[in-house]
Amino acid sequence: MSTLDAKKIEEAEALIGQTDSAANEYAKAGMYFKAATAYRVAKSFDKSKDCFLKAIDCYENNKSWFHAAKSYEQIILLAKETDKLSEVEEYANKACCLYQQHGSPEAAAAAMDKAAKMTESKHPDLALGFYKRALAVVLIGDSTHQASEFASKVSRILVRLKKYEEATKALKKEISLNLQTKSYGQVGRLVVALILVQLTLEDYVDAKKTFKK
Repeated sequence: MSTLDAKKIEEAEALIGQTDSAANEYAKAGMYFKAATAYRVAKSFDKSKDCFLKAIDCYENNKSWFHAAKSYEQIILLAKETDKLSEVEEYANKACCLYQQHGSPEAAAAAMDKAAKMTESKHPDLALGFYKRALAVVLIGDSTHQASEFASKVSRILVRLKKYEEATKALKKEISLNLQTKSYGQVGRLVVALILVQLTLEDYVDAKKTFKK
């Protein structure tokens, strides 16, 4: 163990020792968060995660939803560092819920986007779920331009996963969103993509209809 690691572990333990005398739940949460960060620097990842979870409990007891969500995002980063990407889904979804509870749909969608980018290479099926949820979140907020961006990511992964039936529906949704934002150049490209997917499905009738439209 390096001198820095030992120092950070000592720092974390000291912070944990102070939690019982914390003035309130918010202050206690801050101590656990700092301890978690110190453990993370020392590469003591299990203890770091445990402290982040304790910080989350305290933040939730204090109804500090935003800070609780940010703490979940720190656990997601730990999962990335320790190559435990299968854990990302649970914590990303919890972060998203808390951001929405706080009234921060932009942060909720951003959390989903980051989780998707993190998992897309090795777990495209997980990333697909994150992009779908991000799309649903921004549609609630009526952000059509941002929705079209997430719709594009959904369509792309569906094609990659060869889920062509679902991809046709996603592409039609994406076309609709781009028509609303008057992104006609993008609509043209999407129509071509939709026709190609329909031809892959040997759905020549629908492909012809799409072409004529």
